[in-house]
Amino acid sequence: MYRLYAADGALLYIGSSYDPEGRCKGHQRTAWWPLVERRTDEWYDSRDIAYGEERRAIKEENPAYNFACTDQHTGPAQVQVVRQAGAAEEEAQRFMAAVEVLKQMKDPAAQARAITQVLQAQPGAVKALKGIRREYVLRQRAAKITFRAIAADLGVSVGTVQDIVRGYSGSYQDRPRTGAGKVSASETPPSK
Repeated sequence: MYRLYAADGALLYIGSSYDPEGRCKGHQRTAWWPLVERRTDEWYDSRDIAYGEERRAIKEENPAYNFACTDQHTGPAQVQVVRQAGAAEEEAQRFMAAVEVLKQMKDPAAQARAITQVLQAQPGAVKALKGIRREYVLRQRAAKITFRAIAADLGVSVGTVQDIVRGYSGSYQDRPRTGAGKVSASETPPSK
């Protein structure tokens, strides 16, 4: 089990992993990572003991950026989720808990930025997250926000924002072709 602290000693996060160093590399994609100044590690005889201690510590110590195992978290991936052995299961459970937190975020801009980070880190991410992000981008466009400003806000390219607006995702091979003799996505061929 590990704890991450800010320079002033504030407890930021509690987690558990076979490889705390590797797990912390994953945290580097979070908005709060720049606050981290030090890490402490505690080792236990089994994963089950470590997970139990992690849940207890989160409830008792109330770190700033943990949501699972707290009163703030009300999603189905809460405490009742029994962790299975193995790194893949651990990461899947953390991802699902994070998805629940993303769905519950109140600030649409922060939610869209966080979803962008998840989508970049998880190529097979849930369609629902892309839909939420697209709704945000469409609302921004309806408010006359430029593609460039939206791209800067989300941390993606202008082309990615244009693709989000058009509803495109995945390979460019699946996109409608435009150009000489081709029909653009917004045109229909003339009736014959």
